[in-house]
Amino acid sequence: MKRILSVLSLVTLLLLSSCNKEDPKGSISSFNAIIEDYSEVFTWNNGDAICVSNGSSVSDFTFDDSAGLFMADNAMSASDHLQAIYPASSAEWEGKCFRVIVPEKQVATQNGDVSIPMFLWRQSEDGYRFRSLYGKVIISINGSGTALYDAALSEVVFTSTGNPACGIATVSKDGTLSFSQGSQTLTIECGEGMNVHTPIVFLLPCHKYPMGSKVTFKFADGKTIESETIMGIVPRRGMTKAYGIEVTADFFGPLEEYEDGGSLDNNYSE
Repeated sequence: MKRILSVLSLVTLLLLSSCNKEDPKGSISSFNAIIEDYSEVFTWNNGDAICVSNGSSVSDFTFDDSAGLFMADNAMSASDHLQAIYPASSAEWEGKCFRVIVPEKQVATQNGDVSIPMFLWRQSEDGYRFRSLYGKVIISINGSGTALYDAALSEVVFTSTGNPACGIATVSKDGTLSFSQGSQTLTIECGEGMNVHTPIVFLLPCHKYPMGSKVTFKFADGKTIESETIMGIVPRRGMTKAYGIEVTADFFGPLEEYEDGGSLDNNYSE
C-alpha cells in the first residue's frame, strides 16, 4: 500500500465479528481484508500488521501476500466484538478500547501521495469490509494576486470552529472518533517550503467542520493569507474533496468547495 506519512500513522479499525478462519477450539488464525470505499488504488503489503483485541487479550495479525490474508502471530480466542488497529504500533489497548492520538501536526504532500486511514466496519461472506476513518482534503490558492507571494509557503494552519481536528480519541463501532482531549487547530508543515501554486494535501477526521472554520497560509517572509470557509468542510470517508481561495492584489476570497463536491477531475492534477 502507499506509505502513510509518519505523523499520520493513526489508522483505526473495528472488527465487528469473528475472523474468517477459526480452528475447532474457536481461536482466530486469519482474516481477509476488503477495501469498501477507498477512492484510489490500494493494496496491502507483505508484513503490514494489524493489532487485534478480543477484549481480554491482544495479538498482531500480519499480512501474508502469498495467502492474501492477515495471519495471526499468536492465535487468539474468538469473540463477537473484536477491535483492531492498523498499524499495530499506533495505539494502546486500555481495557475496553484502543486509545489513539491524532497528531496536531501533519506534513503536506505536493503530489497527493498520502494514504487514508481506515477501519473495518462489518463482515461479509468473503471477509471484512474496511471503511476509511479520514477524508483527504486539498486546498489551493488561485488568482492574479498569487504573484505577490513569491516566498516559500512554510505552513498551513486549519482552525475549526466546531469539531476537533486532532487530539486523543477512541473509535466507535461506526468509525467515529470520540475525542477525550481535542484540539481545533491542525498545522500542516511544508518542510523546506512550497510554491504558492502548489495544492496542499492533508487528512481530516470525518466530522463536519462548520462555516467560519479558517485556513491560514503562512509564508517564509512573514506574509499570510487567511480565509474562512463559507460552507464548511465535510471530509468524506476515503474520498478527496478539493477547496480553493481566489486571491487578487487587494482581496482574499472565501474558501470555497470546488464544483461537484471537490472532484479532482477538473480542478487538480498531479
